[in-house]
Amino acid sequence: MFNWIETLAKKNPKYENIVQMENFYFFYRTIEAREVTPLVNRVQLAKLIFESCAVDYMEFIIEHEFGNDKGLFRYFDQIDELLKNMDPTDVKIHRPVDEFRSVCEKRKRKDHVSNSLTEIYKRMNKHLCAEANLLPQMWGKVTNRIAERFDHFDDISQKCYGEKIGIQSEDVRILIRELGVHFFKKDHTHAGKGIERRFSPS
Repeated sequence: MFNWIETLAKKNPKYENIVQMENFYFFYRTIEAREVTPLVNRVQLAKLIFESCAVDYMEFIIEHEFGNDKGLFRYFDQIDELLKNMDPTDVKIHRPVDEFRSVCEKRKRKDHVSNSLTEIYKRMNKHLCAEANLLPQMWGKVTNRIAERFDHFDDISQKCYGEKIGIQSEDVRILIRELGVHFFKKDHTHAGKGIERRFSPS
């Protein structure tokens, strides 16, 4: 069965990770609920594969929306690289405070972050099929990762520049909660059918 799922996923390399993620999630949740003792090891393996695929998908979806070359996420990735080899107080020698302020000014507004989160939701709603019921869980994983990144931005901004980035991590968490309530009170029966028909055990 696992070989079949992997073969199915390889039919469309662009969405290979998504197809594996949904099918292994569906397999492990369905079989786990039935408490089929002989399949316990397979269920555990399926869960591990799902979690690995979920991490890859999460990083992909965040990178797609926030990872452009002049974006806030990319800028702080570069700061993290500098911090591997120098003290925080030396960072502004290489990345001046005016550059830091310019990047933060462009990305500090709530409406910008709200728009990015909305686009992430739309993309995930398109990618993930309704049958797997995976959208709420992946929305939680993705937005938690985004909130953690803003926590990190707050921390290194204070250490390197003694300044805040504009929109604070707590503001981002509040925004995520508000958007989640808005999105998930809707009927998701219209959600994308996915890339391939999902495995459905008899």
